[in-house]
Amino acid sequence: MNLQQIFKMPAVALIAVSAAAVIAAACGGGGSSVGGGGTSCAQGYGGGGGGGGSGSGCTPSPTPAASAQTVGIDLFSPAESPVSTADGTVLGYFNGTKPNAPNGSGVVKLTAAMNVQFMNVDATAHTASLLGNCPSAPCSFPGTFTNTNGPVASAAGVSISSPNFSSGTINPGAVSAVYNSGGAGVFVFGCAFHYLSNSMQTVVMVE
Repeated sequence: MNLQQIFKMPAVALIAVSAAAVIAAACGGGGSSVGGGGTSCAQGYGGGGGGGGSGSGCTPSPTPAASAQTVGIDLFSPAESPVSTADGTVLGYFNGTKPNAPNGSGVVKLTAAMNVQFMNVDATAHTASLLGNCPSAPCSFPGTFTNTNGPVASAAGVSISSPNFSSGTINPGAVSAVYNSGGAGVFVFGCAFHYLSNSMQTVVMVE
């Protein structure tokens, strides 16, 4: 249809052609519903060919990955007490999905270069955020929460010992993205929400 034919069309038909053009433009490429980091959590939808939202800090699927070592997180359900270990005082983190008896918490021990995932078994949101290395026992924890990411999740697949690594906010009953345990070392972790208020912290040993 050429330009002269369009201008000779009745007004109703011209409006219909214009509306169809607007609808076609709005459909675009239908951007991806999954944002950065490779996590499986819900993202924003992109319009006109644009990508979805970044998804930073969102909580991925509540289903743990079968191939990942699981690190459990709990502080209040049931209420835990600080546990003094040779590597430092820990609270709120443990290997597996159930707190260790009788006080719940423990030093987290992981195998190097393996998949690892954090699972929140508490009724309150938490994070697992790197706060630094531990060159010798007992580990010393910083006087303030030093991780600049905190509630914002690191990209899936990165090492938990990478600078400012954080699981991001993990809601009750949910799990983080799957990460890599990285190389051997001893590290200190804490929760962005409860590090200062409750001394929620742990020692992570990667062997």
